[in-house]
Amino acid sequence: MKCFRKIAIITGFILVHSFAVAGEKVYVSYFEVMGMPVSSGYSLTNLFNSYLKSNAAFELVEGRYTDTTSRAETPLEARESAELFETKFYVSGNVIRLEDIFVVNVSMYTTSTGVLVWNDSRKCLWMDDLEIALKYLAMNLGSRQTTSSP
Repeated sequence: MKCFRKIAIITGFILVHSFAVAGEKVYVSYFEVMGMPVSSGYSLTNLFNSYLKSNAAFELVEGRYTDTTSRAETPLEARESAELFETKFYVSGNVIRLEDIFVVNVSMYTTSTGVLVWNDSRKCLWMDDLEIALKYLAMNLGSRQTTSSP
């Protein structure tokens, strides 16, 4: 009977903790791209967002982007947008192309203070690896342990 009680208490704690952190609203601004066509930022951000939607820890609020020739929001503009949408966090990112290497950087900030709470980056040796990197970053957004690629 004691074992059942312990299991029930632990399970209850896990469920309460899961519901407490699940569904935090996060604003994702469109990624800045360097060394690639500007319109790539739109496509890469949409791919990141599609993976983030399956991450139960967050409720996605998508960034403002008027067309595929617009520039990405600055961090200050992203914070202002996050405040407008009343999200707890906001995310900004960029993809840099250096010859045949791509580097994806994603950072998450607290909207109320603008303090960086999480960041990670992935290096891709092939363009095909960009999808893997974006999925990894979206699924690990906000996790306590991050590792950067070598």
